[in-house]
Amino acid sequence: MKSRFSFPLVIALATAALVAGCGKSTSPTSVTTPTDSTAPAAPTSVSSTFDAATSLAYLTWQPSSSASVDGYEVWVYQPDPSRTNSYVLAGTVASPQTSWQLPVVGYTQTRWYQVRAFNGGGNNSSWTTPLQVTLSPAPTGGTGGSPLPGTRQGDGSF
Repeated sequence: MKSRFSFPLVIALATAALVAGCGKSTSPTSVTTPTDSTAPAAPTSVSSTFDAATSLAYLTWQPSSSASVDGYEVWVYQPDPSRTNSYVLAGTVASPQTSWQLPVVGYTQTRWYQVRAFNGGGNNSSWTTPLQVTLSPAPTGGTGGSPLPGTRQGDGSF
């Protein structure tokens, strides 16, 4: 007995059935990356340094021990750190950088700095210990100020 359908017709119908179902899946097709919901560990050992070769002063710190750090925020308060809600964002740096150039000043002044880490989930670490930095004007011909001798380190040492 002879079949009513020829082999090429069966292949064509099967292909049409497969193609007709393409792109009509009810399951999600995009891949989502989970958001990091854990705050990173705080950076440590904040200090100020002066680079005599460039006449620039920097705030430096040890990096956060967390793997998911996108960068660091540097916050400043002047003239007194007793009101912790009055710190102002002075700048940000991308990880793995662990230094920030201190501003050039026209007269000697004291400022307090704190640093915290942040990640892609919008989480911030706790603050570092406030660091008191006394900045002096740039030497003649220089481009930056320097922390004066006796500037406290983040752990309170000189």
